[in-house]
Amino acid sequence: MKDGYGSRVLATLLMGLYDLIAGCVALIMLPYWLIRDSRGDGGMAARYGGVPSHIRRDVDPYGCIWFHAASVGEVGVLARILPSLVGLTPELPVVVTTVTPTGRNRARQLLGERAHLLYLPLDAPMLVRRAVRRLHPQALVIAETELWPNLITQVSAYGAPILLINGRLSRRAFWRYRLVRAGMARVFSAIYAFCVKSEEDRQRFVALGAPVRDVHVTGDLKSEPLPGVEEASVPERRARLALPSDRPIFTAGSTRQGEEPLVLDAYRKVVGSHRDLLLVVAPRYPHRAGEIEVLLDEGGLSYLRRTDHLAGEEIAAAQVLLLDTIGELESFYAASDVAFVGGSLVPMGGHNVLEPALYGVPVLFGPHTEETAAADQLLLGAGGGLRVEGSEELSGALLDLLGDEATRVEMGNSARKAVNSSRGALEQVFRYYRKMLGFATSPARAGRTDRGSRSMRVDDRADDIDGEPHPGEGL
Repeated sequence: MKDGYGSRVLATLLMGLYDLIAGCVALIMLPYWLIRDSRGDGGMAARYGGVPSHIRRDVDPYGCIWFHAASVGEVGVLARILPSLVGLTPELPVVVTTVTPTGRNRARQLLGERAHLLYLPLDAPMLVRRAVRRLHPQALVIAETELWPNLITQVSAYGAPILLINGRLSRRAFWRYRLVRAGMARVFSAIYAFCVKSEEDRQRFVALGAPVRDVHVTGDLKSEPLPGVEEASVPERRARLALPSDRPIFTAGSTRQGEEPLVLDAYRKVVGSHRDLLLVVAPRYPHRAGEIEVLLDEGGLSYLRRTDHLAGEEIAAAQVLLLDTIGELESFYAASDVAFVGGSLVPMGGHNVLEPALYGVPVLFGPHTEETAAADQLLLGAGGGLRVEGSEELSGALLDLLGDEATRVEMGNSARKAVNSSRGALEQVFRYYRKMLGFATSPARAGRTDRGSRSMRVDDRADDIDGEPHPGEGL
């Protein structure tokens, strides 16, 4: 009893301290946001809880479905599943909030006119409450690890259920959150269900105080393809990107500092045998493009920036295409013959190896893949991926794959089959979303959009979701 009381007191103190800090930060940052968002995109007002009048008119009188994604990667998660989810409530407008301008731009690219786009308010109680009262959310869907305490508690207090999709916690994030476990347990209690990527993620969420019965391993939504990309043939994918149809393409994606010299060294060893090989280098952070240009100049390699390519410059004479844009990497993977996924030749934990594998592209990656171990093992076990230790092994693997089309095709097919065998996250997340909205217990829910009311009682939660239709099936 005393322990429970002590935990509640500690949680209250932690949340109070967080609210105080968040409020002070919002006040101190006001001049910064005034300057940064003076371009007229509504960023300043939205970050302080404002909602444009045209969105307010659209969400009145029945509210909206609110989706939140921090930046480009999380927006990609939403793009894969949003059409299925909003199909359950076509009468409700959709609002998507992001934290970064690049995330907002990517949302505009992928979602078009299907959603209203806003920046997320700074996570101070008054600012979030202001936005909530103007948006009237009927439900909130959060992508990955956007665990903003006031966003979650204020939306829950308003009466809207919350679903976390593609939830993940890296080891580093887990140990940070453990320092404030009591506060996180209170935040987690406001979430209807956690749809997480792996068993390891499930254990971490539970260890931080998430109710065991509410945390479900549903798989990685990034094992689902982007709409419109999977269906296209490789020539069609290349044509969309204005890439040559008659050159082999090797894409090194999500590269980190220290990896590009290794990739370029491997390329120089391979290009002697495959002179028409086009290397696409996509740094994890496009602002590093200038650093990579220096390496290309020093190495005597001809190159073209993607931004110049989009402006009309021809790629024919270039050996390297430097991808300095946001949100195009998956499309380039899909148009490639071989892919390397970075963050793995240097100790950064690895990045998403499933993106190229989705499209039947052989995947190479380095030894440092602690954060993506399950996906790596899936590809290694199926023969769709290969681990390389440095530039020598990378160049050797490239020579083998580019020199043997049958092996390359077989490895790519194995990669695709491995990912397909792990798919199903979309259907599972759809079921929990459907249950959260109350369709499983009340089919008439589609016509019930009362502002600020829970779509189902907490007591209605159930782990058994058998018998519910999949996306696209009748209600």
